[in-house]
Amino acid sequence: LLAANATGAVLEGSFWNRVEAREAGLEGVQASNAVLDEVSLEKAALHKSCWAGARWRSVELCDANLETSDLQRLLCERVSLVRATLQGAKLSDAKFKQTTLENANLSHANMGNTS
Repeated sequence: LLAANATGAVLEGSFWNRVEAREAGLEGVQASNAVLDEVSLEKAALHKSCWAGARWRSVELCDANLETSDLQRLLCERVSLVRATLQGAKLSDAKFKQTTLENANLSHANMGNTS
């Protein structure tokens, strides 16, 4: 997907397998309980989106904007966040396993009970 626009789409409970997206507009996406497996998102606009209860396996986010997104109860396995913006995101009760944070912005993120 190159410069795809799915702004405001409802993708709750969806399964993404082997997806690559560059400069995708996913602002305001409702994707709670979605499963992302082998997904690469570069320069994706994901701000103000809801990924509550989602499971991310083998996911790479580079220069992605997740500002003020709802990531509560998110389970991350083998996730790489490079220059990702999570400023003001809700990350309470999220679980991170084998997660790489490189130059990620987590300022003002709500991270209560996050491990």
